[in-house]
Amino acid sequence: MTSAVAAPVKVRQQWMDILRGAAIVLVICWHSAAILESLDYDVPDWLIRFNELFSSYRMPVLMFLSGTLLRQSLAKPLPDYVIGKARRILWPLVLWGILNYLIHAPDTPIWFKVNWTTQYLWFLLYILVFYAFAPLVRFLPVWLLIVIPFLMTHIPGISADERRFYFLAGFFFLGQFVSSHAAIFQRLLASRWAWTLAIVVVPFSVVFAVFGPWRYWGVFAVFSVAGILLFIKIASLAVIERHTRYLQFVGRNSIIFYCTHFPVILGVVFLCAAVGLPVGVVIVFSFVISMLIGSLFAVGMRFAVVEALFVAPFGSGIGARIPFPGESAVTTRSTVTWIAVAQVLASTLAFAALLYFGVRFI
Repeated sequence: MTSAVAAPVKVRQQWMDILRGAAIVLVICWHSAAILESLDYDVPDWLIRFNELFSSYRMPVLMFLSGTLLRQSLAKPLPDYVIGKARRILWPLVLWGILNYLIHAPDTPIWFKVNWTTQYLWFLLYILVFYAFAPLVRFLPVWLLIVIPFLMTHIPGISADERRFYFLAGFFFLGQFVSSHAAIFQRLLASRWAWTLAIVVVPFSVVFAVFGPWRYWGVFAVFSVAGILLFIKIASLAVIERHTRYLQFVGRNSIIFYCTHFPVILGVVFLCAAVGLPVGVVIVFSFVISMLIGSLFAVGMRFAVVEALFVAPFGSGIGARIPFPGESAVTTRSTVTWIAVAQVLASTLAFAALLYFGVRFI
């Protein structure tokens, strides 16, 4: 039995592609320098500070945009939803995770969580976990799914990784909240007052870069939210849409650029170190070659062998043929009081499990 909720019309929002593309470019720029710094290279301080200007926005933007697609995804039959996320998130996570493991050749067995929660693929793991729990927590108020993770970033004694998990969970569900209140959101962005967000965003970014960083603290989430709103306002301008075709291309193929850039940078660093190139040249080469390789893979998606590196080559269309008795009980709020209460309780337990999962396993 399928959900009674009608699937919303899919309209490609160019500002989403622009923001996603810009965030991916900034991630690659960050890793081009950060990887060298982690290998004890003398990276220029100004470049580190430049990258820190965007630390409050890079990953929150990517997570927020993923959350904006959640409402549309949840409108699908549950088997379609599960198989779709497995094909497009779990598959590249496993495939590129194995490659990442082989490159680093750590002492721990491949199934140890440290091999999946560090380096760079943690982002795909987070998205997979959030999408996995999203159908289970759908009967809770979305504002609760935002506020509680932000508050939990201030629990004494938690690690930086745990704090990151909670912080980005808040932005994932914030994306869902915004997509569910699209009319209010559009009126806010249409207002000229939206430009005044720059008065907050610019000084905070500079202070963060010079005196920080203070990453993934819930108390600073309001500045990240202000930045996201300002960037959406900018990306929605017609002149920006006309002159950012490549950013939109990167945004549409974000998972390709994300999966490929890290091993490419490692390869470039290895080759450049062998010939003794200066740090500045290595950083430039790392960034440019990562973007080039990502672009080639994105163009090559028309070939099945390339597409299979990022989307599972099996399972397409089978979700619609899988029966799921009682699906409405987990996808549609019941009008029967005791069932509705049971749905809320089940969602509460699922949300607690998500929060615990973040500490225990991520």
